[in-house]
Amino acid sequence: MPLLELQTNAKLDDPKAFIKEFSELAAELLKTPLEYICVNYKYSEHLAFAGTFEPALLLSVVSYFLNE
Repeated sequence: MPLLELQTNAKLDDPKAFIKEFSELAAELLKTPLEYICVNYKYSEHLAFAGTFEPALLLSVVSYFLNE
């Protein structure tokens, strides 16, 4: 069961719609049924990259089967 954790300083207008679409894309790319995909979106106002607060994100993909 892949877990995708997305943390960003970009506020989304409709996080639920984004998570649904992102889940579908992840399922396609990871060749995993959508029923097994878990996505967590987290807005982090203070996330900085390269010393700036320009739009940035951190994405972690965790899955036992992807590590084989």
